Amino acid sequence: MPPAPQQDRPQSAARAVLLLHTLPDASSHFDLLLERRPESGAPTPDPDDRRLITFRLPNPLPPASVTELEVERAPDHRAFYLDHEGPVSDARGHVQRAFTAHLTDLHETEDTVRATLSLDQSIIMIDAERIDSNRWRLLLTRS
Repeated sequence: MPPAPQQDRPQSAARAVLLLHTLPDASSHFDLLLERRPESGAPTPDPDDRRLITFRLPNPLPPASVTELEVERAPDHRAFYLDHEGPVSDARGHVQRAFTAHLTDLHETEDTVRATLSLDQSIIMIDAERIDSNRWRLLLTRS
């Protein structure tokens, strides 16, 4: 029996993106961007809208089934970065996409972020908790 055709992500589905951000001094980090979806029935989202929850990671997501990382919570990024690869404005370096995933079950409070990413053949559950002002503990469970 032939495999079932892959279904494309619906246009309205939220996304998560991991970007490699190389700075002008040649140092780099990864930005994990989680998209907050607009309210149902809202107009088409503005690419300048700062609706991307952003965590700054020193390394790409590890392949281990369970990983705990201490990361920085960066200011929310513009939706523009869901699709952008290339130079960052104001000569702040260059970004290159490491992956894009389908994002479901995003729940956010002042001190927690929980989400599920569908990436290729795996599911990554993110459970983030605030440690202090911008440091967070990120628990990643991959299945």
